Amino acid sequence: VITPIITHDKKNVLLNIITTQNEFLGVNTTEVSAPIIGQAAGQQTVQTWEVSLPETETSSLMTRVSVPDSGTLLLGGQRITAEVEEEAGIPILSKIPLVGRLFSNRSKVRDQKILLILVKPTI
Repeated sequence: VITPIITHDKKNVLLNIITTQNEFLGVNTTEVSAPIIGQAAGQQTVQTWEVSLPETETSSLMTRVSVPDSGTLLLGGQRITAEVEEEAGIPILSKIPLVGRLFSNRSKVRDQKILLILVKPTI
């Protein structure tokens, strides 16, 4: 969200900037228990369910800057990290049990990116 405010001399723009980035990390499964309503007097029944909820990581950036008319602002510093497990090998030989390990390779690749945002206010 960017909220611009033009200064009284109309030479600068005051920007209130809020950015939010959500990253999906996986699914987290938890159990939820609740009593069942409507049972006969003296009986208590508890129902349990498994609920799958997304696990996310949120990073935010809040800043207030003054930028000259038609000037450019560069915002940076938000990192985006991804980790992927890759498997490569010789097509048929890598699928043979026990021996396949000699003809295949597993590796974890960690990819990091930095988010850069350019803002150019013009009056």
